[in-house]
Amino acid sequence: MVKKTKLSAGWVGLYNGIAFLNFLLLPCFNNFAWAQQPADSGKAAAPEIHLLEPSKPMERELQGGEINTYEISLAANQYLQVHADQHSVDVIVTVIAPDGNQLSEIYTRFYGLEQISIVAKVAGIYRLHARAFAKDAPRGGYGLWIETGRNATPEDNDRMAAENVTSQGKQFLAKGLAEDIRRAREKYEQAVLLWHKIGDRYGEALAINGISFTCMWVGELRKAKTHCEQALALYRALGNRFGEGEVLHNLAAIYSAFGDKKRAIELYEQALSLRRAVRDRQGEGLTLSNFGGAYFSLGELQKAKNYFEQALTLLREVNDRAGEAIPLNGLAKVYMIWGQEKQALEHLTQALTLSQTINNRRAEVYTLLNLGQHYALKADKQKARILWPSASSFS
Repeated sequence: MVKKTKLSAGWVGLYNGIAFLNFLLLPCFNNFAWAQQPADSGKAAAPEIHLLEPSKPMERELQGGEINTYEISLAANQYLQVHADQHSVDVIVTVIAPDGNQLSEIYTRFYGLEQISIVAKVAGIYRLHARAFAKDAPRGGYGLWIETGRNATPEDNDRMAAENVTSQGKQFLAKGLAEDIRRAREKYEQAVLLWHKIGDRYGEALAINGISFTCMWVGELRKAKTHCEQALALYRALGNRFGEGEVLHNLAAIYSAFGDKKRAIELYEQALSLRRAVRDRQGEGLTLSNFGGAYFSLGELQKAKNYFEQALTLLREVNDRAGEAIPLNGLAKVYMIWGQEKQALEHLTQALTLSQTINNRRAEVYTLLNLGQHYALKADKQKARILWPSASSFS
């Protein structure tokens, strides 16, 4: 028989941050830098340049502050599509024209597959810079390959516009402030129309899923659910199991927010199965973490602890430091209820240090709230009073 602990409304309410994992604790990096590698002479070292060739995929690694540089020769009006598969690092790709001007900067997903389209206005050497989104991102891997060989069509210009607007939506979403969320939704709504116009159902699903994020972020759960279901139908029609797993996870978080933990767990099980099938290890870690949140809310603390521990191990393996803060907080809350104050404080301290190091304000706020709860339970009201206003100052 599974042992359950009845949780008070206060415990469950304070725990909602974990239930909304993919929505509330996205990386919120407000600044990033293009650091250069130092040379012995004191001048910036010349970048190592890799030539891009069709049908020759590359596997590379990046960490914060590094840039990987690629070149390809294109004829006038030639079309090029670049695919960047983000295995364990969040990548931004910038396209530079032969005259040195920036053509575009694409950043549409926090992980997974990025697609970048280029139409060569003039013949010449085009350069691509790939860098990690976070200036202090740990080293992680990504794959890169290209498709080219044909002349551009009017549809390709629409595709570039859709990619750029989607990228802008993601960048606003990553900032995480109320005005940024509103602007992110506007961009995603524009992107849906552009993707639909060219018949790209994958891009359309990606943008609709982005809208669902913005709805969830401001508490519009029913709208978030509607958009999740639309994106899910598109991904299923495409046979895109990666996207399907992601959206099922998000839909489960919405049901959890509604209080329907049974349905949430059913959807998490589907998401977990898909994410394992497509070897989406980062997604698997996030879903395991949310499993822990659901079982915590049901009072099944041992089961919650087991899922949090599995999630923490996996997220550390894939260098997802933003995601790592979630199971750390989850384990701390389990230990708080069990009265194991030392273990609770250790996990909260790790989560706070981690959140501050990567400048993830939402994770930091959530951890400060939990630290305040920890000290309140210890009857250390002075520390609790210090921590809770600190959390409020970020809102």
